[in-house]
Amino acid sequence: MDNTFASTILEWFENRIDSIALKIPLPDGGASAATALTSLQSDYKVKSIDILVKESDGLATRIIKTIQAADIVAGDIEPLPNTSGTQFYYKFDYKSTKVYKTLSSSQQNRVYDKVPIKALAQEISANRVIYGNYVAKNTPPNNLDYSVINGNKSLAYNNYTQYPNHSVKQNRNYQVGFVLADRVGRASSVVLSLNDDIPNTAGSTLYVPYKSWDDIQSTALSTYKWLGNSLNLTINNNTNINIAATSDGQPGLYKSYPDSGVDDININASGTGYAAGVTYPTTYNPGLGTPQALGSGLTVKVITVGGGGAVTSIEIVNPGTGYVNSEELQLVGGANNCIVEISVWNPNPLGWQSYKLVVKQQEQEYYNAYLPGFIAGYPVTSSTDAGRVAFSTLINDNINKIPRDLNEVGPLQNEFPSSVRLFGRVNNPNIDNKGPGLPAPYSTYYNLNIGYLWNTQYFPQRIFDEVTTIGPVGLNGLELANSPFEAAAAQGPFLNELAGSQLPWGIAGGAQSFYNVEENPLAGIIRVGEGVSQPQLTVEGNILNTLGAQVATNVLPIPNPDPYPGAPYPTNNLFCMEPFLSVSETEPVESNLDIFYESSTSNNFVDLYKSL
Repeated sequence: MDNTFASTILEWFENRIDSIALKIPLPDGGASAATALTSLQSDYKVKSIDILVKESDGLATRIIKTIQAADIVAGDIEPLPNTSGTQFYYKFDYKSTKVYKTLSSSQQNRVYDKVPIKALAQEISANRVIYGNYVAKNTPPNNLDYSVINGNKSLAYNNYTQYPNHSVKQNRNYQVGFVLADRVGRASSVVLSLNDDIPNTAGSTLYVPYKSWDDIQSTALSTYKWLGNSLNLTINNNTNINIAATSDGQPGLYKSYPDSGVDDININASGTGYAAGVTYPTTYNPGLGTPQALGSGLTVKVITVGGGGAVTSIEIVNPGTGYVNSEELQLVGGANNCIVEISVWNPNPLGWQSYKLVVKQQEQEYYNAYLPGFIAGYPVTSSTDAGRVAFSTLINDNINKIPRDLNEVGPLQNEFPSSVRLFGRVNNPNIDNKGPGLPAPYSTYYNLNIGYLWNTQYFPQRIFDEVTTIGPVGLNGLELANSPFEAAAAQGPFLNELAGSQLPWGIAGGAQSFYNVEENPLAGIIRVGEGVSQPQLTVEGNILNTLGAQVATNVLPIPNPDPYPGAPYPTNNLFCMEPFLSVSETEPVESNLDIFYESSTSNNFVDLYKSL
């Protein structure tokens, strides 16, 4: 921690990964890897695959490698886990090779291929294909019925397995939408939630706050058990998704031709004697009065049953083939008396086939300032400004992260205004050794019995601190500290002397609280926010409810003695603030670009509809 605030670089936080295995799902599955590869090359006409990368703070999208489809062999294709060997992926190993090729801007931000859905006229002139009376793209749904919430990651979900160290950035606004695509990749604009216009109902937009004191006090969310947060999306129903194409240009849902498998199923008679979790075959029953057709292969899984084994919900396991819409079948098993009615959609090769989730987050650039601690109030023993103002040394990269306002400055100016907003994340509270057995709140707040340098998490909620002035900490500047330091320097006009130093703000503390004061570094005056609503910390006039530690006469002994009962100094001492690592987050820069960024979440839109 000492190295961190001295260099402003957190070395162990740097990326050490030198190899990444990318699993690229193939659009169609099949009975084998060879079948999936043949579909990729023959059915989808894929000629090559570009592996793309975009840095979080960069504008350009670059091409890591272009893989020719003809060079891919069946040995490069592996089945996806938990898909019963019916879905496959191509594995690409990225070995941190240098990237030099940039994806052209014409390909980077397109939302659909510039190939018309249909056209009544086509002509070729020179090297151009010209269309007339064409439909450029499909009409997306007006909205979808879904809700987005901020939830805790869980061991029960694969987002913990895939991203064990990731968490949603706090104090940010997010909007999550759907982008739908047809079989050849023609995509829709972003589709948002129909709940956005309904008050007090979760929709596509939400604010993720900082964690609070109450959050970390919860047993379920203790520091050691918290796995991070994630955005969770729930689709409530599929009633506003059209199955068939409509006159307003909505293409409906994809279905290949010819495909006569069952797409949906309804229970007409619940029957008896069935068991939940069991997969049953189906058969025609001439006694039902429906025509005997040629369909076969439909199997269904019973999800829940009621009294007597009556089927209350089922799902399709194998859709079979050869069925006709509105036919009635019976489940073979139980008492053979559960009757279902099937739905078979018409072929629709131009319908929506897949979807991906996109996220808009416009609060982008921010920095973590690694500081050598905050001084609560003015750096003198008689200060009463703790909770209103704080000070900290600014060195190295923090000078750029917390800049001075240099628009209008004079040639001899040493002090500069600033307007940088900070959110405290790691604080360095008072150093004390208040003993046990004291009355509340001393016996309840979490810095009880601290007799050594320390830091702890800080809970800013939505309240920011603002750096108002930046200047040299001592001579020809803010005149906050003497160099060389003299303990208990007297109050008076600022004076640096080997003996007899003076400070204009009061009597100096027992130890130097500004880091590297001998070089007269820059320091910032920080207007502290209104405080944090933590009743258990609101004591001594909000002294414990603010940034930093106070300056005091007592000096922390070196080496540090045991701060608990039996320590060789009396209890209830307050020791002078000494530099120790603290962290503040700068207010993010909000982008004016209304851009949705693609997430890694994507799947088959038809399967999504059927699962609802």
